[in-house]
Amino acid sequence: MKSRTVLILAALVIAAIVFTLALERDPTPAGSDRTGQRLLPALASSLNDVTAVTVDAGGEDGRTTLRRNDTGWVVAERSDYPADAGQIRQLLIRLSDASVVEAKTRNPDYYGRLGVGDVGADGGGVQVTLEGVSEPVSVIIGNLETRAGSGTYLRLAGEEQSYLVGAELDPARTPVGWLDESLIDVAADEVDSIEVRQDDGAVLRIERGDDGLAVVDLPADRSLASETAPRSMAGVLRSFTLDDVRPATDFADEPPAAVAEYGLADGRRLTARLWQRDDGRYAALRVAYAPPEEAAADASTDETPGDEPAGADGEPVAETADPDAATADDAGGEPPADPATTAAAAAELDARLAPWVFRIPAHKYDLMARRLDDLLAAPTLE
Repeated sequence: MKSRTVLILAALVIAAIVFTLALERDPTPAGSDRTGQRLLPALASSLNDVTAVTVDAGGEDGRTTLRRNDTGWVVAERSDYPADAGQIRQLLIRLSDASVVEAKTRNPDYYGRLGVGDVGADGGGVQVTLEGVSEPVSVIIGNLETRAGSGTYLRLAGEEQSYLVGAELDPARTPVGWLDESLIDVAADEVDSIEVRQDDGAVLRIERGDDGLAVVDLPADRSLASETAPRSMAGVLRSFTLDDVRPATDFADEPPAAVAEYGLADGRRLTARLWQRDDGRYAALRVAYAPPEEAAADASTDETPGDEPAGADGEPVAETADPDAATADDAGGEPPADPATTAAAAAELDARLAPWVFRIPAHKYDLMARRLDDLLAAPTLE
């Protein structure tokens, strides 16, 4: 009896699979003669002609308009913030390379099973439309096929025939997914100082000394909860990315909750104004450059005249370089960056960041806005 039950269940499973496959197929698919051919044969030679890509997934915030202007690709729904050009390029190349593996159903009643229904409908897909090419391209991208290798179900908009193509197509469904998320990338070892000023006047200062980064003016009767806390705060700038973006004008009349300043070893100074709102945590970033020699010149003004070594005639004698001292190149290290190059790079980065305020990950915000009390261990009770 048990064996018979198993056989019946197996037969039912097989029947269900066969029925599902039958629904996906059309008994006489008109597109079967395109097997092995590119679905969009003319696209490969006109990829550079594409001037706009619209991705419509339906629903709130489900439409993305990507436009190419003189500076590159931008996301229209985010005030023309730069888009991830690599992601756009990948989508276009995969669309142009997509070859028909098999023709599928032409029956709209079965589109939902493949995810190629009209946008917004039950079982609807994501409609991608390309502009700028000689004939506009519009396809409805459905489900990924994972049962037999890799591929995607799709349908040309306005046509009944659906296909399985041999390309993985999974475009981002919202404008945020198309943003160029990279902002800055600075290693902890490149940070020489940190100053965090709260809106209530509290200040936390960290500076690099012979033993690394340390808290300035640490209370004599208190200790750090973690000796690595200063370095953790310096490491916040590593792989710093955005979660979303808004124009800086949206925050023009709102004082920041805190301001964090980072002095970098190459002379750059990064300033982050920080806000915490109900919909997330935000940072406005600016970058400036002060040549290291300016700091050295300021320090030299504090020296007492007459400290220079003098010759027999009483005149100062220029110090002679030690011939045995190794230069950066002799020692195998990297030579110092050219100040003009660093200044130009800082100005370019500042120009890119200045018009915007970025929603950032909560853990990054919390590290940037820390107070001195947040770093201290609980006081010892006597």
